[in-house]
Amino acid sequence: MNSRNTSSLKRIKRNFINFAIPVSALVLIVGNLVWEVVRRNLDPGLNTQWPWRFSVVDSTVSANLVVLIAGFIIAREQFAKSTSPAIVFISDPAEPSRYLDSVWTVNISNRGPGRCVVESVRFTYSTFDGHAESGLDWRELVGSLHARGLRLGVDYHLLNIGSGVTLPGATEKCAEIVAYRPEMLREVATLVVTFRYSDAAGDVYERTADIISPAHEWRRHVPVETSRFRALARRFVGASR
Repeated sequence: MNSRNTSSLKRIKRNFINFAIPVSALVLIVGNLVWEVVRRNLDPGLNTQWPWRFSVVDSTVSANLVVLIAGFIIAREQFAKSTSPAIVFISDPAEPSRYLDSVWTVNISNRGPGRCVVESVRFTYSTFDGHAESGLDWRELVGSLHARGLRLGVDYHLLNIGSGVTLPGATEKCAEIVAYRPEMLREVATLVVTFRYSDAAGDVYERTADIISPAHEWRRHVPVETSRFRALARRFVGASR
């Protein structure tokens, strides 16, 4: 069984230097081109009077600049698309954790062509008894769960992905971000990770995913004890080959 978490992706910021400045320059040059075309079609003599005599760049140069800047913006968008990361969270109850004898693991992978640089990772969680907290970093989440009797390295594993970490692109390699034991699944109802990262073009994206709800969905259909036996069996068979 392999399950991918439903998640959302949005671009929250564009690089100011290589996007906002060219777009602003294009708007100004297009405005100047329109002005020059209007001036050229005035009655003779009017373009010598104020404000029609005002001119910054003539129409020929303006038209060339429009083509040049528009071409740069289009090329920049194509570059951004061709190097865009594709962050995915992959869940599998049969995948043995490197850290725990877990019943459910979640891995993160960048399947896009371009690398991504982590800006921040935040967590929001709720429990079955109604407790909820949001906007937590790794340390705050671990402390909050510890206060509720859930211990890191015992009841769950949670990878600490800090700011500045780079995930290479175009790879099938996964990093295990979470591993759950039954104690964690009985206590925590939702665990939403907000993963903010930048791409090679300097744009900043945010992917949000609930990385525990697929485990609850799976538990409703497959008993934990049976699944753990199957996972151990697969591990034994794989080791004997």
